[in-house]
Amino acid sequence: MLLSMALLLTMACFASCSKDDDIISPERPETTDNKPISFSSSMLEEQAVTRASGLEDIQTSFTVYGFKNDAYDSGSNSYTSYQTVFPGFVVNWTINSAYTTTSNTSDWEYVGITSDQTIKYWDFGANAYRFFGYALGKATDDPATSIVPVTANTNSTSASLSATVDASTDATIDAAPYFTRLWFSTGNSTVYPNKLFGQPVILEFLKPFARVRVIFTFAEGVQIPHSSLTDISFKPFDTTKQIPQKGTVTVTYPLTGTETTETISAAPTDYLAAITQDYWEGTDSDPAHLTWYTVLPAEQDTYTMYVNVEGEAKTANVPGEYMDWKAGYEYTYIFKILEGGGFIFDEVQVAIRNWEDAGTEDHPVFNW
Repeated sequence: MLLSMALLLTMACFASCSKDDDIISPERPETTDNKPISFSSSMLEEQAVTRASGLEDIQTSFTVYGFKNDAYDSGSNSYTSYQTVFPGFVVNWTINSAYTTTSNTSDWEYVGITSDQTIKYWDFGANAYRFFGYALGKATDDPATSIVPVTANTNSTSASLSATVDASTDATIDAAPYFTRLWFSTGNSTVYPNKLFGQPVILEFLKPFARVRVIFTFAEGVQIPHSSLTDISFKPFDTTKQIPQKGTVTVTYPLTGTETTETISAAPTDYLAAITQDYWEGTDSDPAHLTWYTVLPAEQDTYTMYVNVEGEAKTANVPGEYMDWKAGYEYTYIFKILEGGGFIFDEVQVAIRNWEDAGTEDHPVFNW
C-alpha cells in the first residue's frame, strides 16, 4: 500500500515551576503549576473524518526525544544552551489502560517501560521546548523484509534520526519507519498560539518518502485516444542522473539557534531509471491514471517527459523548480496533448494525505 501523509500524535505535556528564576525572556510564560506529562494520539482533523485514527492503528510504540533551551539571545532571537528532557523514551500503547497512572490519560505510557524512564514535568522557566521522535514500520510476511532500525545522533547544535529505506516495493515501504516533524514552542501565545507550554504537543508522523505520478489530459477538441500515447518515459533531463528509490534518509532537528523546523535529506544508493506508463482507451479515472511511483525525498533538476503521440516522438520539460520532492507529499505532473499531437507541461498538483489511508474517501487532504 503506497500511502501518503502524516500520522499525528498528541503529547499532552504539563509542567513544573522553574528553578532558573534568573532567566528573563519575553517568551517566558507566567505560571507555577506542576502537572505530569501524559500522552495520547489522534488525527489532527478528527472531526473531518468518518472515523478516528491514531498512531496505535499502525504501531503501538514510539520513541520520543525532548529538549529545552535555557537561554535566549534577544539580538538574534536565538534559543541556546539546551538540556535533554526525553533522551529517547519508549512510549507504549495498551488498550483500556488510560488513567491507571497519573501519566497515562489515553492508553499511552512511558513511565517504567525501562528503569530510567521516570515521570517528567514541564519547566515553565525554560525559554523554549523541542520534541520529535519516530515509530518503527510494520512487520511484514516477507522474510526478506525486516523492520528498519533508526539511528539517533546529537551534537552541540542539532540532533538527527537516520534510517536506510527502500521505496521499491510495498513490503519495504511498510517496513520503513515513521519520522516526526519538529514540535517547537516558546510558550508565548502571541508568537505560537497553537503550541503553548503545558498544552498538548502534536507530533506529526510521516513516512520518509514522496509519491509521483504523471497524467495526460487533452486540449478541447483533441480526439487522440490514450492508446495512441506510447513509450512514455519521465526522467531527469541530465542523463547522468536517475530517480532515487533506496538509500539513507536523515531528518535533522535544530536544538539551538533561530531555526525551528526540521530538514530531511537523502543519500541514495539505488535508483529508478525512469517513470514509465502505458495508457489505454478510457477516462481519467482508469487505473492507468492512478499509478504512483514512490521515491526518496530529494530536490531534483529539470525533468523531461518523452512520449510517442500517434507514433511521433515528442518531448516536454518540467523545470527544476517543480521537482522538489518533500517527504509525505504526493506530486501529480499533468501534461496536455494539443491539437496536432504536440504536448506541453500543464501543471503540478501537490497534496498530502494520511499515509496509511491514502486513496480512501474517509480522510481529507492535508496541507502543511
